[in-house]
Amino acid sequence: MMEYVEHDTEDYFSDRTSSISGIATLRIEYEEDYSADIGGVDGHICVATLIDVQVGNTRFTANQIAEMFGSGVVAQFESRVAEWEEMQ
Repeated sequence: MMEYVEHDTEDYFSDRTSSISGIATLRIEYEEDYSADIGGVDGHICVATLIDVQVGNTRFTANQIAEMFGSGVVAQFESRVAEWEEMQ
């Protein structure tokens, strides 16, 4: 069973020359993990996808954040959120 939720978190994005902080909205996808398949659920697989970041009255899309700070920053953020969500 796959489940989708939107999750808001206060966070920041930065590189060597600039940073912004705001409310990041992510789409979180959960799927039960049956990888060991010995009867029962072995945990959850979680994927987080950044939708946008609101800074004051301005919304920046995930693509705009990637253009400003690099796609690696967005990928690391999504990975960190997914790891945290898996532990919950």
